[in-house]
Amino acid sequence: MAEAWGAYDFFFRDDRVMFQPESAGTESAFRKATSVPVASPKVWADAWLLAVAEAAGGVVVTFDRALASCGAHCLLGGR
Repeated sequence: MAEAWGAYDFFFRDDRVMFQPESAGTESAFRKATSVPVASPKVWADAWLLAVAEAAGGVVVTFDRALASCGAHCLLGGR
C-alpha cells in the first residue's frame, strides 16, 4: 500500500497531472452502464471508468480488450 501511495504522489508532482472531479452526468451514465444483468467487480469498475469518460467528454485509453469492447469512448492500445 505504501508503494501505491508513493506512485500516486509521484504522478501528482508532475504539473501535467491533476485530479478531475466527476462531471454532473457521471451518475446517470454509471447507472445506465450498470443496468446489465451481470454481477462482477470488473464490470462495475469498467462501467464507472466509461461513465466518467462519457460524462466528461473524454476517452479511456486501455490495453484491455474487454473494456474497449464495452464503450464507444475507448481507444485500444496495441503492441
